[in-house]
Amino acid sequence: MRTGSRPRRRRTPALAALLAVAVGAPLLAGSERLVIVQPGYPGSTEEAREFVAGLVKFVGEHGGPSIAAGEYHNTEKGALEAIRRDRPTLGIVSLAFYLEHADALGLEPVLSSRPDEPFHIAVKSGRYTDLADLAGKTVTGTPLVEDRLVRRLLMAGADGKPVTPTFATWKLEPVKYFSKGIRDVTRDRKDAVILSHREYRGMKRLRSARELSVIHTTPAFPTAVVVTIGKPARREKLAADLARALAALEKTEKGREILETMGISGFAPLDTARLESLEARYERGAHGARDSAGARGASGTSEETPGS
Repeated sequence: MRTGSRPRRRRTPALAALLAVAVGAPLLAGSERLVIVQPGYPGSTEEAREFVAGLVKFVGEHGGPSIAAGEYHNTEKGALEAIRRDRPTLGIVSLAFYLEHADALGLEPVLSSRPDEPFHIAVKSGRYTDLADLAGKTVTGTPLVEDRLVRRLLMAGADGKPVTPTFATWKLEPVKYFSKGIRDVTRDRKDAVILSHREYRGMKRLRSARELSVIHTTPAFPTAVVVTIGKPARREKLAADLARALAALEKTEKGREILETMGISGFAPLDTARLESLEARYERGAHGARDSAGARGASGTSEETPGS
């Protein structure tokens, strides 16, 4: 299940060389490795070992490929280092990671998570009423760990331009835990918080969240893409076997527990047209961000763009 030609993305020679090492040689059949990449999500690689082992075991028991090992990473840097070191052949990666690294890593999509989910921007009730009010203000949130996702998709329209002219003036500050982002807004330390839909559901358990109001909700996007990586042996069969095993998750109690931990309902067959439209939108968002940066430079202001 291929998506056809992808928009070409600009990479530095150093990064291209690094990633070439990661995907340069396919592993032998039967020696598959899995990497799960969700920047900004909770937990650590070590804390997630038991969960990943359970997922790997489930896949093997339900007609999927034999996976020798797997790892979870919630930072882009850690994920790229693991891919270079371990040369995994399979991945469940965030949408932003896929869109940014598909070409360099040879990521071929197999499935996408479901349902698609939006992101929300929340403020302390009564303080601001719309996005224009956030001009020059500080916006925090775990999604900002994937800075490009926010700039190129969440806060960019279909034409690639920012959804609000004030976005160029926002001071974006990522945070490790969404609960801290919420507390910082309610205590007037920050002006707004960007929340994933998973976090939005979870915040209802926090007393401090009662002081928040949502002033903007983005379109909904897949939260993860299942991929093969590089040039694994018998790629089509590998992808089909993995898809069959992941489809079984929602049919068993153990599988549903795994899905609940991942924060999704299941995996859906790949919508190629949808994914290609997101790739194009992501690329337009990159141009829109550069245009906005140019406008800021002309006016004598500048903005740091971590991760761009």
